[in-house]
Amino acid sequence: PTALAADGWAGWAGWDGAGGGHRWGAAVRAHLAAATAPLGGAAALAASASALAADLRAVRAVWADADAAAARLLASVRSAAWGVAALLEGGVPGVPGVSGPAGGLGAALAAAVAAGVPLAAVQGLGLALGGAAGTGPVAAGRAGVPGLAAHLAAALPPVRTPVVERLGHAPQPPPARDAADLLVALGAVRTRWACRPGAPDAVLGLQRYDHPGGGRAWVLLVPGTVTWGAGSPVPADTATNLRLVAGLPDEVTAGAREVLRRAGAAGEPVVLVGHSQGGMVVQALAAAGLPGARAVVTAGAPDVPGPPPGVPTRHYRHAADPVPQLDGRPDRVAVDVTVVRPGAAPPSGDGTPVDGGHGLGAYVRTARQAAGHPGLSADGGDGVAGALAEVLGPPGTVVTTQVWRLTRPAP
Repeated sequence: PTALAADGWAGWAGWDGAGGGHRWGAAVRAHLAAATAPLGGAAALAASASALAADLRAVRAVWADADAAAARLLASVRSAAWGVAALLEGGVPGVPGVSGPAGGLGAALAAAVAAGVPLAAVQGLGLALGGAAGTGPVAAGRAGVPGLAAHLAAALPPVRTPVVERLGHAPQPPPARDAADLLVALGAVRTRWACRPGAPDAVLGLQRYDHPGGGRAWVLLVPGTVTWGAGSPVPADTATNLRLVAGLPDEVTAGAREVLRRAGAAGEPVVLVGHSQGGMVVQALAAAGLPGARAVVTAGAPDVPGPPPGVPTRHYRHAADPVPQLDGRPDRVAVDVTVVRPGAAPPSGDGTPVDGGHGLGAYVRTARQAAGHPGLSADGGDGVAGALAEVLGPPGTVVTTQVWRLTRPAP
């Protein structure tokens, strides 16, 4: 004990007894020093032993977490290597020029995603294979990243009708006056419900705007991805991302449609707002011909499935944010589509980019800074400002925010 207290746990990486050693090494030395000092009574020795036991239990927990993380990393590496090998050796069945045994690509890369390989890496591989214009080896039918996403989605469990429930105690942000305010409201919904440690939820926000003249309108707020797994009870996951990119039905879009129906908003004026995955969801809703859709606003989202015909759309994107390009296609513009893209993500107070350019806070800052641009005004602007004025209503409008949770049922 005396040598251990003096020298640390020699030979254990990270547990050096010299200056800067692991904090648990310092704690152990302190307890052992107390135990070997002249005794101040049985109570003091018992207290020191109890504290040492607590610290050792914490050490065991730290090592258990590290072992679990290492196991997950190794599983991801093995799955990724297996997926690439299957791709190179097996190919893609049924696609001209890329032959191989059945299930080579879909099963292999689906296993890689399920083991924790980030979706960005999988879609980057799809971009390398197919190219932005479908000129690579995967060049039949849905090419490039959408084609790869379709292969992966085919290997996942089937889409199930989500369970939809309204939650109590919803946050009540102040009435929105512009797109930046709506992104703030989206953040309030996401932070209050979807980011509780240990309890991730797939949630949607729905705001009802009761105008002083008697009319009413709605705003649907859809946050981004909650979990990077696939097939868990939380449908805001990688499986939904793959299905959205591939243009296939997904559970979050279906849940959003059901929320609008249950709230009595079906067919009434609505603005659709989404961040990241949520941006793809609101575009899918509008592209499917959602009755009452007045405008679409996205932040940090690919333009998937594409510009909704006849619905004014505004995309906020940052040069430092790669997510909007994960569909492997350049920005698609149209008469009703505006892309707001500053040169870089707005800085935080200390001058550094916020959240790597993809965080919702950074996009709120961009929307605030761009609000005064004449191209985004209600008079002769991109069409979104006029739709927002219609839906958000005049002063005196009463706003009520609802939060709805989506759950994927067990098979």
